[in-house]
Parts: sequence; C-alpha cells; structure tokens
Amino acid sequence: MLGAGTAVAVTTGEAHAASRPPSAGRQSTDSTMPTTTTTASPTTTVTTAPAGTPEIEGVGDTQATFIDPSRPTEARGARPATSSRTLVTTVWYPSSTSGGADAPVAGGTYPLVVFAHGFDVDAATYTTLLSNLAQRGYVVAAPEFPMTSSDYPGAADEGDVVNQAGDMSFVISAMTSGFSAPSAVAGHVDASQTAVMGHSDGGVTAAAVAFNSTVHDSRVTAAVILSGAMIDYPGTWFAAGGPPMLAVHGTADPINPFSSSQQLLAADAGPRALLAVTGAGHLPMLTTQPYETAVVGVVADYLDDVMRPTLDSGVILAADAGAAGLTYTAA
Repeated sequence: MLGAGTAVAVTTGEAHAASRPPSAGRQSTDSTMPTTTTTASPTTTVTTAPAGTPEIEGVGDTQATFIDPSRPTEARGARPATSSRTLVTTVWYPSSTSGGADAPVAGGTYPLVVFAHGFDVDAATYTTLLSNLAQRGYVVAAPEFPMTSSDYPGAADEGDVVNQAGDMSFVISAMTSGFSAPSAVAGHVDASQTAVMGHSDGGVTAAAVAFNSTVHDSRVTAAVILSGAMIDYPGTWFAAGGPPMLAVHGTADPINPFSSSQQLLAADAGPRALLAVTGAGHLPMLTTQPYETAVVGVVADYLDDVMRPTLDSGVILAADAGAAGLTYTAA
C-alpha cells in the first residue's frame, strides 16, 4: 500500500487559484498548519444529506499542503526537481453555517472522498461536483498533482500519472490522521469510510488505487470512476477484488471512449455499476447542463447507498438514475 507514511501539515497560504480552461489533451510529509482558501459556491443544488446526519447549512472550504518526503518530483518549468512530493489540497466539508473559507464544520463525522483531477486542469474545475458532495455530508479532499495540474507553470507531464496513485494514498493518510488533518475538519473524518474518485487521467488514478495490484489501497471502501480507463499502471487489474465501483461515462466522449468504462465493468467481478450519459462528451459531462445536475446527483446518491445506506437510499438512487438521458446498469 502506497503513501501510508506520516504526514505533517501546512502553512497559511494564498487562496486557491481560479479554474482554468481544460487543455485539448487527454483529461485524463513534512507539513505545518492548515491553510485556508476561498472557493466558489456550488452552482447546482442536490438533495440534502441522508436522515440522521447532523444539520448541514452550507459548505466550508480550506486548503492544506501535504509533503511526502519519501517520493521525488521531477522538474517542471522553472521549478527544479525535488526529493519530495508537495500536494496542495483543497478540502470541502459540511458546515453548520452558510459556509465559506474555514467555516465551522457541522458536528459529527463524515466519510472521506479523495478526488483526482484530470490532465492539465485543476481541482477547481470540479467545484460543483465536489462542493455538492460536501453539502451531502462528505469531507472531500482534492490534491493538485505536481506534474499534471494546470495550477503550476510549465508543461504538464502525462507520464507522471503513474505516481498519482501514491499521492492519493498519501492524502488518505494525511486526512485520516489526527495529527496532520486540517484543523477545520480534524476529528470529523470517518477513517473507516474512504472513497476515491477521479476524472479522466484522475479516473485512471482512482481506479488504480482501488483495483490495481501495484498500488492497491485496502482502505478504500468505494470508487467512482468518471470517464476513466484501465491504462498506464503496470500490474494486474482487479486481481485482489476491491470495493464497489460506479463508472460514469458520456457516450460521445472523444478522449476516452465509452468502451473504456465498459471494459472496467467487464473486468470487475465485484459490485459494480455503469452510468451512461447519452450524448455527453469528456469534461462537459461534469461541468455543463443538461448533464451536470443529473450526474452530480447520481454520484452522490451512489455514495450514500454504498457508504451509508438507509432504507430508501437505493430507491432514491434508482429514481435519479432513471432520469432522461441516463442509463444505469448494476451488477
């Protein structure tokens, strides 16, 4: 299992960079104290958290920097190579107030979702999805990968995708440690419930953490793979089983074809489901209407049903997944 080493957290820093437009390419610790950042309010509203969760009034956000001293980072642009990997991580979480930077967290503990962005974009690209998950009762941590995030100058390097699984595991360790978790959510992360999620190359990364023998992390209890594929990572896929998986894919994806998710389902012998989004492309599936609201809702419904099921969570999932333009297949 990668990235299980000690994480020490962050210094106060600047607000998170604004979202940049995606490239045409495949979208594919030593630390100190947590930093704060301001993120935009959700542009979509999904249903509230399941009954029994603390009252959530809004979404808080903060920023932390986790440094893994055990793995190096190559040079990028004017930044020299280093002997460690620095993971600037935006965290969205349920708040007992209207939300905002470093807002008070709502009482209770919440499942963790670690999210992997696509190639040459950043975590802020997915703010609607990630902030809505927080509104539903999840703590969401989204690192900026040092070689593929658009937050950094210099050309992005897709060859570094194979190192991102270790980054995700390291963030899981940092977020579930009482010592290194950002102070805004310390003591409010349920370490027994951790999902990985990612889009495009981030989907490849999340799938590897959950299902690839070389980087498999046994702490993962659910996986959501958005426009992903079984590529880049050596080793065997699904050899050791793995957690329940939802694959979401647009049928008109010109980057990673829809068949990529079909192959994921065919290889997985465990609990699995595929949400086909008719006519959707690669990134627009998550960022533009009419797809965005429907997809965000089903993803949250799926996590609710898998990670904290209720008597009606499956009914809610089935209803939302039956919306026009969506085809949901479970096995």
